[in-house]
Amino acid sequence: MRRQIGSGSRPVRDAVLLALASAAIGAAAAAAAAAQWRLADNPRGYGLQAAELTSARAGIAVGQTVSLRAAILRSTDGGLTFKRVLRLNENTNLADVRVGADGVGYAAGADRTNALLLQTRDRGQTWRRLTLPATIRGLKALAVEGSTILVGGAATVALSEDAGAHWRRISIPSAMTDVAAVGLSSDALVVAGTHYGNDGVIATTTTRGRSWRLQHVSGTAVRFTPLRSLGSTSFSVGYSNAEGAAAIVRSADRGLTWRTSVLKHMRIVSDVWFTGPTAGWVAYQPGVAPASAVATTHDGGRTWKREFLLAGTEPGHLAFRGARGWLLTPHGVFARRY
Repeated sequence: MRRQIGSGSRPVRDAVLLALASAAIGAAAAAAAAAQWRLADNPRGYGLQAAELTSARAGIAVGQTVSLRAAILRSTDGGLTFKRVLRLNENTNLADVRVGADGVGYAAGADRTNALLLQTRDRGQTWRRLTLPATIRGLKALAVEGSTILVGGAATVALSEDAGAHWRRISIPSAMTDVAAVGLSSDALVVAGTHYGNDGVIATTTTRGRSWRLQHVSGTAVRFTPLRSLGSTSFSVGYSNAEGAAAIVRSADRGLTWRTSVLKHMRIVSDVWFTGPTAGWVAYQPGVAPASAVATTHDGGRTWKREFLLAGTEPGHLAFRGARGWLLTPHGVFARRY
C-alpha cells in the first residue's frame, strides 16, 4: 500500500513542483521586464569611472571631481542620493574599485604619476591609503580575491598576498607596453593591454609571471574594458579597435583558453558585466556619434537586446548586483536600473 501511495502521488507532486517552478520563472521574467534604466540627478560635478554595489541598496562610486581631485562617493538608497566620503588633493584620480563580501575593499588610481591605492574595512564608509613601492606607477586596474590584490597600469603589474602589507612586481611579457585590465583567480593572473604599442593581447600566467600564455585580439589601437571575474574560474573582457569592431572575450578555465563573440552594431564597448553564465550586460557606443547605450543578454552573449540609449555622451561603466545596476560616464551622467 505504501508503494502504491508513493507511486500514485508522484505525478501530483511533479505537477505541483512544475507549477511552482513556472510561477517562479514567470515572476522573475516579470521583474526583469519591469526593471528599467532611469537617469538620476545625483551625483553632479564628478567624472565617475568605476563603481561597486555592496548590497541591494548600497554602493560606492569612484572617479574625479571637476577640479581634478580623486573622490569616493557612497549611496545607501540604490543610487538616488550620494554622499562624498573622500576627496584628495589636486591631480589625483581613482580608476577602479573592488569591495568583497566581508566589507574589505580597495580603490586604485594615480597621484600625479605615482600609484594610489586606498583600503576600506567598513564597506566604503572610511578609507586609508596604503604604501606601495616607488617603482609602481599610476594604476588603472585592480583585482581582489580575499587578501590577494593584483594591480596594473602603464607597463607595471604588482601583487600582494597579505592585504597590501607587502608587494612584489610581476614580470609581464616583454612586448606588453601598457596594462589596461587585470584579473585574478586562485592560481592564475590575467592581464590585458597593448602589445608592441598597438596590438591587443590577453596574457595569463599560472607561475606568477615566470611564463605567459598569450591570446592576441584582432585590430589595431585596441582598447580593453575592465576585466571581470565570475566565480573562481571565469573571466570576461571586452575590446574595441580602430577599425570600428567590438567583441567580448570570455574564459571558463582561469584564462587558459578564450572564446570571442563579435558584438554586432556596437562600435565601442566600454564595459561588460556578467552576473551568471548566461545573464549579462554590455555598455557601448552604437555608431560614430557619441552615445552611451546598454544591452542585455540571456544566452551567454550570443544575442543582445538594447535597454538604454543616451545620445551626446561617451559610453560608460557598469556595476551590477543581480539585476540591479548602475551606469556611470566620465562626463557625469548617472543612470540606475531597479
